[in-house]
Amino acid sequence: MVKTADIVACARQYVGTPFRHQGRIAGLGIDCVGLVLCIGEDLGLVDREGIPFRRLDYPNYAAQPTDRFVLEELRRRALTQPIGREIEPGEITAIRIPHLPCHAAVAVDRAGVHYMIHAYDSGPRQCVEHILSQAWRNRVVGVFRFPGVTA
Repeated sequence: MVKTADIVACARQYVGTPFRHQGRIAGLGIDCVGLVLCIGEDLGLVDREGIPFRRLDYPNYAAQPTDRFVLEELRRRALTQPIGREIEPGEITAIRIPHLPCHAAVAVDRAGVHYMIHAYDSGPRQCVEHILSQAWRNRVVGVFRFPGVTA
């Protein structure tokens, strides 16, 4: 049985990986969608319909988002969690950037402080772990869990 701590540990294996649109390889290149898919495949997780998460899912989305693809796919494949409460480690967030819900991150914590891991095409242009600040919380438009994961 996969636990939330397994998701956190798996996500941390990608920290430092350079940002690369549609990247799917730790150490070589990853994007925000790839991070979620790689965690799912690495841990053998399946979606709500029992379909395995695979690195190679979604090979043709645009580098510059123009729609709600990330949010809609999380709604379709993962378990929706209540928004407006504390985001728990191992949960996936859909985030507005700047106004489209086109970004995903994985919630983690350090000594009870909320952090997030995401591959971001800004700043250091890599997969990073940093505090889930109020500015980032204000952009969260959806919170999700991988099906079948326990606390």
